[in-house]
Amino acid sequence: MPPQLPGLALYVHLPFCVSKCPYCDFSSRVVSPVPEKAYTDTLVEELRLWRNYLQEDRRPLDSVFFGGGTPSLFSPDSIGRLMQGITRLWPLAPGCEVTLEANPESSTLPRFQGYRAAGVTRLSLGIQSLDPQRLHGLQRAHDRNMALAAMEAASKTGFAAVNFDLIYGTPGQGPDSWKHELEEVTAWNPAHLSCYQLTPETGTPLAARIDRGDLSLPAEEEQRKLWDTTWQTLESKGWEGYEISNFARPGQRCRHNDHVWDFGDYLGIGAAAHGKLTREDGTTTRFVNKADPETYKQSVATTRPSTPQAPTQVPAQAETIDRNTNAGDCLMLGLRRREGVNLETFRQAAGGADPLLPRQQWLEELLENGIVEISAERLRLTPRGRPLLDEVTRLLLPGL
Repeated sequence: MPPQLPGLALYVHLPFCVSKCPYCDFSSRVVSPVPEKAYTDTLVEELRLWRNYLQEDRRPLDSVFFGGGTPSLFSPDSIGRLMQGITRLWPLAPGCEVTLEANPESSTLPRFQGYRAAGVTRLSLGIQSLDPQRLHGLQRAHDRNMALAAMEAASKTGFAAVNFDLIYGTPGQGPDSWKHELEEVTAWNPAHLSCYQLTPETGTPLAARIDRGDLSLPAEEEQRKLWDTTWQTLESKGWEGYEISNFARPGQRCRHNDHVWDFGDYLGIGAAAHGKLTREDGTTTRFVNKADPETYKQSVATTRPSTPQAPTQVPAQAETIDRNTNAGDCLMLGLRRREGVNLETFRQAAGGADPLLPRQQWLEELLENGIVEISAERLRLTPRGRPLLDEVTRLLLPGL
């Protein structure tokens, strides 16, 4: 393996759900029953195609992440078959982190025990809220009691780490009620918490309701108070905010997501899965699969393994990224992290040139106003600058 290449992770997309949440813009499908065997067989076949495609590039997997959709709709046996296929086809790094996302409506203690036996080391539980009114407004498929039961089951299973997903900034929510909810969740002492502001993504039912005037989210000033409440409450209790929306106990960061934010390479298998690979010449190629599960399955079935005569056959659509776009991606991801952007990685993404030189005037203003900090190694947001991530990114994006 060429030493300049970053580590490698694997993302596995399991796109099926029992219902579609009105705020969700992820690629997911509501089906019943879930086609577990056919889909898992296709995933393993796609990974076999990737093994042939990459040939000598067999970097060990630092992490595996089963995301969705709702991965916990898949039985422990199915996840076990997937893990067997992955370990048969690809080397795992020592201590490889294996995360599985779960929702309360498909969570039980025996199910979690089965996932752990199958090789899952980290569980991410999408509780989103413990407030019955908020859960109803988010149109979640579970209620408060189901969330609490799933949290108890996750805590008893013995995973190396458990994450709870939360959503804030919902209609009518204020800092006091949000702090009360954080107090209740932190009493469970999870290793990790993900706290996402509710965002009306284009094309979702939530965005349509807001556009029609049927619904309104908290005003900007109130959103800032909710943000401050999140950071102040969690950091005062020992959860470090290591990314814009993620908080961890010491040593309990999500290694998979941190790897992606730090501009690492990853394979993506499954319908609508994305991947990123760095070539030995420094160029970056991104890959994306067909979004529809049946079309994805057909694309895998009709792809032939690589041969010396046709060495580039994988089902994903590939695109070589230009230097400006690559550097912009590196900046957008890196600024999310507490440590910020690795400037050497940033320069390599831009092809060796300093991508900040054309933005020097904006950079100096941001430094003077205490929005960013810069050292010889890194550029990062200050605590004051973190809520301004989007604005700072736009100012510093290469090529604009």
